[in-house]
Amino acid sequence: MKLALPFRSLLSALVVTGFSMNTAAFAASDDSAKRLEGVEEQLEQVDRKVDGIAADTASLKKSAIDQPLGARRQGVELNLFRIIASNSDEGSISGTYSRFDTEHNVEWAVPVFYQWHNGDRATDADTDRRFDSSTFNIDLHYRRYLGHRLDGFYLSGFSRLAQLHGMEDGGSKVSSELKAGLGVGLGWRKISANGLYWGMSFSLGRYLVGESEKFADSGENAGLELDNMEYILDVEFFKFGYAF
Repeated sequence: MKLALPFRSLLSALVVTGFSMNTAAFAASDDSAKRLEGVEEQLEQVDRKVDGIAADTASLKKSAIDQPLGARRQGVELNLFRIIASNSDEGSISGTYSRFDTEHNVEWAVPVFYQWHNGDRATDADTDRRFDSSTFNIDLHYRRYLGHRLDGFYLSGFSRLAQLHGMEDGGSKVSSELKAGLGVGLGWRKISANGLYWGMSFSLGRYLVGESEKFADSGENAGLELDNMEYILDVEFFKFGYAF
């Protein structure tokens, strides 16, 4: 009976020690789990940063390689043949300012056209009666390119404001007329990596504001041949431009 007490005490001590060891093990396991969660969260943050860098790199690569414009967002173009064929008495000038949106493959363009003819002769009894005729147009074009980049074929919608000046039909008097219209178009453009570009376009529309066929025919008003009509018809070739 005297030996049972120490044995019982020893057994109790072993149980307490085992419980303490199990508690420490559980605590250590809990700390390891927390540390593991922290490591996983850091890895997720690194993955998100890597994905962001990859997306930015892909975007820059697409802009630099796929888009021939690169970082250029503006451009100006002129029809050189119109300028060469013009003189002080008659001629025409056609130019365009463009704003490029390479992210959406869209171009906003503002074409300007001016045509003049000095010394037109009125077809009436007064054969010495002379006058000047002219046309001034300014458009706003929305051009949506059909490919995966801002280059090649495009569809467009446009509005036009036109100021005409010349001899009225019948040779009664010289006057001016302000007209406004809407239309659609189809075009093609080739853009090089160095910023030079050229293209062609066909536009068809109709004047909705202002009087049409108000002026005499083109024999008397050489400066306003096309825009005197009700319908808008434009064909452009060999317009050369530079993007910057």
